[in-house]
Order: sequence, then structure tokens, then C-alpha cells
Amino acid sequence: MAIARQDAAAFTNNVSDSIGALGDSITQAANLDSSHIGNNPDYSWATGTQATVQSVYSRTLSGNPNISGKNFNYSVSGAKMTDLNGQAVNLNGTPGGMELVTVEMGGNDVCTGDEPSMTPVATYRTQFQTAMNTLTTGFPNRRILVLSIPDVYQLWALLHTNSSAVSVWNVAHICQSLLANPTSTAQADVDRRARVRQRNIDFNTQLSEVCALYPKCRFDNNAIFNAGFTAADVSTFDYFHPSIQGQMNLASGAWQIADMDADGWATDSETAIGTDPLDNCPDNTSDNAWPADVNNDGFSDISDVSALTAVFGSAVPPAPARYSIAPDPPDGFVDITDVSRMTAQFGSACTP
Repeated sequence: MAIARQDAAAFTNNVSDSIGALGDSITQAANLDSSHIGNNPDYSWATGTQATVQSVYSRTLSGNPNISGKNFNYSVSGAKMTDLNGQAVNLNGTPGGMELVTVEMGGNDVCTGDEPSMTPVATYRTQFQTAMNTLTTGFPNRRILVLSIPDVYQLWALLHTNSSAVSVWNVAHICQSLLANPTSTAQADVDRRARVRQRNIDFNTQLSEVCALYPKCRFDNNAIFNAGFTAADVSTFDYFHPSIQGQMNLASGAWQIADMDADGWATDSETAIGTDPLDNCPDNTSDNAWPADVNNDGFSDISDVSALTAVFGSAVPPAPARYSIAPDPPDGFVDITDVSRMTAQFGSACTP
């Protein structure tokens, strides 16, 4: 029996027509530099409108004009996971609803006044799950994109020899759980930093596990945590928040791992394959929209499988990139992983 796939209400080509952001000062684009002190939501990686950043909203707008003006930022600087549910309640009250929600929360649960003040892992998990229940109950079509907490330890590793950064951290008492005594090599400080980093990792594990409980939730598989950053990605005002370049990189990273049209392939994968990440179904035979539909006829069937098997065992090139659809992102080789991914969609149809 064929599985029908079609656009839902408030979606265009299965891409959300609205986006709301939840989180903390990272999503508020706080303290980008000395010219952008305080909150600068127009520079936000998620919902910002500044062309320089190319936020998730701006990138979506380029292919879906129906999202225009429907970008809402409910994040609050200084927020911790305990505050996420309140933000979710506020988002749920948005007139017209909200079909895509981004969550980047936990930096302030790691970065506290001292190590004992960090949020317990079990508490963090419970608070996140409470917010997820609020976001999903009564909203069956809502998609949620959850980003991992950046690796705050990287910040110390990158800048603890920078005298300006050290001075600011000390005077402003920034993230003292990790950044206290930043130049110390004493074993107690080395061990403390390792424990704080482990708490960062443990929080991300909770995000992954809880997100997996909800069919419409997508976690970034620690892409943001694992992403390396440079001094240019960090604000030279407080040496803590992302700079404008840092916001750009967050936007790019979030965009690459998101499956904006919910066709089963992330943007990064669709870019490699050559299909449109903002369209789940072809309008004609020249419209490469759905990776599982090689001949763009609106069905994934034997003709699509045959196209792959005709070049089985070939690298890309000479085989077309369009035929390497697995893993995620594709490996540039047409083999059993691609055939298996295609046959998993066998008999499915889509509706433009």
C-alpha cells in the first residue's frame, strides 16, 4: 500500500511557514562586540533578519516567501533550562500558531558562579522534557530543532592565554564554574574544568535522549558541540558570547543539520545530492526535490531503485551525485547503503 505524503496546513512544499526560537543570550545574539552590547535579536542565528548572519529564517525565506514576517524570538538572556517551559507557553500563545521551533538552551546551566551551582543532570532532563511536552501537546505537526550546547571548554582552551580575555573573565566573573583561575595549571583547576566539560556533555546527552522520544523532534547529534571555533567567532566585548561571525557559523551549522522539508534528508545531504532542501516533492520531471524519487515522477518505486543499481559500485563521479543518497551526509559512493535507503521509501508517493 502506498504511503501518501503531502503538505500539511501552514506548510509550503512541506516547509514551515513560521518559526519561533527559544533559548538564552546566544539566540538573542547578545554582546556581539563593543558596538552591539546587549541583545541584538536581528542578528540571531535562528530568527534574525540581518543579511550578514543568514539565519535559519532568512535562508528559509529565500525559498518560501510565505514565512515572511513570521519569525518570533522568545529567547531570554540569562535563561536556564528551568525557564524553557515558560518560553514554550509564550510561544504556544502566538496567534496563528508556530510550525517550526528551535531550541538552544543550557549554556547557563553549565556556566554558573561556581561548580556546585551547575544544574544537576537529572533536573536538567526533567525540565527539558516538561518543556517538550508543552511544545508538542496539541501541536502534532510542529517540528522542533534542538541544538547541542557548545563546548564551553573550547572557549577556555582557545583564550586562556589571551590577557584581555582573562581580565574580562576575572573582572566580570564570567562562567566561573569553568573560567575561574583561567591561567592556573593546578590539578584542582584542571580537574574542575574536566568535570564542567563532562556536565556539558551530559546535558547534551539528555537533549538527545529526550528529543528522540518525540517523532517531530530533531537533535543535531552534537554538531554544534563538536564544531571547532576560532577567536574570530567569539565576542571581543565579553570574550564569551558568539561574535557576528559566530552567529553566522551557528546559523550555517543549524541549517546544514535541519531537515526543513521533512523528506528524511538534512539540508547538508540534499546539497550534496543535488535536491532542493526546501521542497519535498517535484513539480515536474526536471524538479529535483525528493532524494528518494530519482526520476522526479512523484513516486519512489522500482524505476528509482533501478537507476541506482545501474551504477552500483561506482564512485561519484563518474556516477551522478543524485544517486548517492546515503549515509547522512552521503559518502559519494553508490552501494548497498543507498539501495537500502531507497527501498525504505519503496511505494511512497508525494504531493507537490
